[in-house]
Amino acid sequence: MKKILIVDNYEEIRNLLHAELAEKGLKVNAVSNGMEAEAYLKENQVDLVITAYLMPHMNGAELIASINNQFPLLPIVLLSMINPLEMEIELKNYHYMAKPFTLSHLMKLVDKVLEPLAN
Repeated sequence: MKKILIVDNYEEIRNLLHAELAEKGLKVNAVSNGMEAEAYLKENQVDLVITAYLMPHMNGAELIASINNQFPLLPIVLLSMINPLEMEIELKNYHYMAKPFTLSHLMKLVDKVLEPLAN
C-alpha cells in the first residue's frame, strides 16, 4: 500500500485530500506545516509528499529543498498559486499543480507519480 504525506496548514484541505486519497486505497497521514513534515519523515517512510506552498514556519519550497537533501528520490507534489519560476530556490524531483485545481486533476497526477513505484 502506497503511503502519502499531506502538508497543508488548512485543516479543511488536509481533511479533503486525506479522504480522497484514502478512498483510492492509499495510506494517508497529514501534518500542518513543514517542520512537522520534517519530523514525520525522519520517523516514517512515505512514497509521496503533497505540500502547499504558503505555510507558517517553513514554506513549501523550503520543505522541498529539505526533502531533496535528505530523501533525493522522494517525489513531491507542490500545490500553489505561485509559479515555481517565481520561487527563489532550486527545486528538484517535484511536480507542480496550480491552485485552484480539481480533485480529479490532482488524483491523475498522484496516479502518474506513483505509477513507476508500482513496478
